[in-house]
Amino acid sequence: MLVCIPPTKSYHILFILFLFLPFSSESSAATFLVTNTDDSGDGSLRSAIETANSTANVGGAPDRIEFDIPGAGVHTIAPLSFLPAITDPVVIDGYSEPGAAPNTNPITAGSNATIHIELNGSGALGSSGLVITSGSSTVRGLAITGWTSYGLYLQGQSGNLIEGNFIGLHPDGETPSGNFTGIRIENSSANLVGGLMLEARNVISAHISAGVEFTSAFDNLVQGNFIGTDSQGTHDLGNNIGISLSSSSSNNLIGGAALGSRNIISNNHFAGVVLSNSFVTNNRIQGNFIGTDVTGSVALGNFDGVYIDQIGGIGNNLIGGSNTGEANLISGNAGNGIFLGRSISEDIVQGNFIGTDATGAGPLPNLGQGILINGLDGFDHTIGGVDPGAGNTIAYNAGAGVFVNFFNTGHSILGNSIFSNEGLGIDLSEVGNPGQTPNDADDSDTGGNDLQNYPILSSAQTTDSIGIETLIQGSLQSAPDTSFRIEFFDSSQCDPSDHGEGEQYLGSLDVTTSATGTADFESTLSTPSLVGNFLTATATVIEGPGAFGDTSEFSPCFPISPPCDSPFPDFAVNGRADAADLLLLLMSSRTSDPSRDLTCDEQVHADDFFQFALSWYRATP
Repeated sequence: MLVCIPPTKSYHILFILFLFLPFSSESSAATFLVTNTDDSGDGSLRSAIETANSTANVGGAPDRIEFDIPGAGVHTIAPLSFLPAITDPVVIDGYSEPGAAPNTNPITAGSNATIHIELNGSGALGSSGLVITSGSSTVRGLAITGWTSYGLYLQGQSGNLIEGNFIGLHPDGETPSGNFTGIRIENSSANLVGGLMLEARNVISAHISAGVEFTSAFDNLVQGNFIGTDSQGTHDLGNNIGISLSSSSSNNLIGGAALGSRNIISNNHFAGVVLSNSFVTNNRIQGNFIGTDVTGSVALGNFDGVYIDQIGGIGNNLIGGSNTGEANLISGNAGNGIFLGRSISEDIVQGNFIGTDATGAGPLPNLGQGILINGLDGFDHTIGGVDPGAGNTIAYNAGAGVFVNFFNTGHSILGNSIFSNEGLGIDLSEVGNPGQTPNDADDSDTGGNDLQNYPILSSAQTTDSIGIETLIQGSLQSAPDTSFRIEFFDSSQCDPSDHGEGEQYLGSLDVTTSATGTADFESTLSTPSLVGNFLTATATVIEGPGAFGDTSEFSPCFPISPPCDSPFPDFAVNGRADAADLLLLLMSSRTSDPSRDLTCDEQVHADDFFQFALSWYRATP
C-alpha cells in the first residue's frame, strides 16, 4: 500500500528552538571554571556541576562550565563514582580548554577536531558519564569513554544539544574506549545530536551496545556524525548497533536533506540503524551513508544496513525519499542492505542507492539481499513508488535485488532501477523454494506477495527508424476482475534466469482482468532507441486510487526489435499481390510457416492479412 508521509513541522520548530534558546545569550550566564582533574573539591568538574545545579540561571540563560586546566595535551577526569545529574540547564564546553578546537573539515575529509578533555568512567563501575534531566543543556568538546552504563543519558526533558564530542574514543580519535551505550535518549524530545555545522560533528564509536539509543523518544535529530568509525571516517571502530530506535519512538530524523546532515553509519556489528520493539513509527532515515566510508566508494560494512523488526503497530517509517538529498547510500554491508522483519507494515523505501557506490553507477554490493522482506505477517511495504524520484537503484547485490519471503504479502515494488544482482531482480519465495516462480493458471498459489503472476510479453518493437517510440504487446493471466498496474523496464542484458531484471523504468499501463482472469494489453511508450536491449514487465495489484498491493517477479525478457521492413507480398512472383499470393499466405498461417511473415514477428497471424490487404492488387514495386 502506498502511503504518503506528510511534512513534520516539528523538525522546523526544532531548528527555530535552537536558534532562539536562551543560552545563545551568554553575557548574563554564570561561568564555573574547572581547573584540575580531581574527583572532588574546588576546581573539579564535580564541584562545577553541583554549583551550576544550585545556581539559578540569570535571565533564562544556562550557566557555563568551562575548562582551564594547566599543562599541554589531554587532561583526563576519572571519577570514582556517579557524577551528579545535571538538573539545571548548563553548557559544558570542552573546547574552552586552551589548545582545544572544533572540527573545520567537511564530511568527506574526516574530523580535525582537537579534544583535550577526557571524561573516563572506568573507575566508576555501574555509572553513566553525564546524566541530563534538565533539558536545554549543551555538551561539546569532550571525549567520553569507559562508562559501564551510558556515556551520556538524556532523560525526561527536551532541547539538549550534543555536539563536537568523541564518544567511545580517546581524544586521538583512533583508540577505542567504549561505553556500554554512547548516548541514551529516553522519554525526551527535540534533542539534537550533531548538527549541520562542521564543528557539530560527533564521533560515536566502539560501544558494546548502541552508539545512539532512543527509547520512547520523539522529534529528535541525529545529523552530521560519524557512527562506528574513527574520527577520519575510514576505519572500523564499530558499535554493536549504530543507532537504535525502540519502544514507541516516533517522528525522529536520522540525517536529512539539508547540506551537512549526512551521517556516516558504518562498521556496526549488528546493523547500522535498528527500529525494533513496538510502535516505532513515522521516523525518517535520509541522506546517510550506511555501510561505506566518507567517500561513498569504499565498503565499511555493517552487518545489515537498516534493520526493522517490531511487534505491533503500523510503521510508516520512511527510508530515503523522493526529494533531492533524501536518498541514502546503503552499500557495502556484510548482510542485507535493508531488512524488514516481523509484524510490521507500511514502511516506505524510496530513492535510495542500494548496492552501488555514491554515483549510483559503480558496484559496492551488499553481500546479502538488497532488500529482504522476511518475517511472520509483514505486509504492505512500498519499495519505490509512482512519484518522480521515488524509485530506488538496487544493483550489484550478492543476493536478490528484492527478496520477499513466504507469509509476507501486499508489498509494492514500483518504479525502481534493479539490475546486475547475483540473484533475481525480484524474488517471491515459496516455502523452502526461492528462485524464479512459474505462473499458475488462476494465480491462487501462496507465498511471498501471494506469488503474484507476472505478465507475458509477445512483442516489443520500435515504431519508426529513429526509435523514439516502442510498441509493446502482451497479456496477464491472474485473479479475475482485478485491476493491475503493468510496469515496463528496459535492460541492456537479460538476466541469466531469462526473467528481468529492470534497469530502466520506461512507463506503465493499467489493465483489468476479465471474468476468466485474462487481460491483453498494448502500449506505445516514448523511449530513446532501445533496439538490441531487452524489455521486461511486472504486475502490481491496484487496491484503490494511489494504493497498491502485491508486485510480481519480473517477466521473461523480450528482445526489442527495429521497425518492421515489411516485404511486398508477391509470393507467387507474378508481378502483383493477388489471390494467388493470398492463398499462399493462408497456407503459411495453417502450417505455422514464418517465411511469409509480413509484420516481422516470425508468425503469420491476422495482422499479416491486414498488411496484405494494404497491398491488394498493387504491382510489385
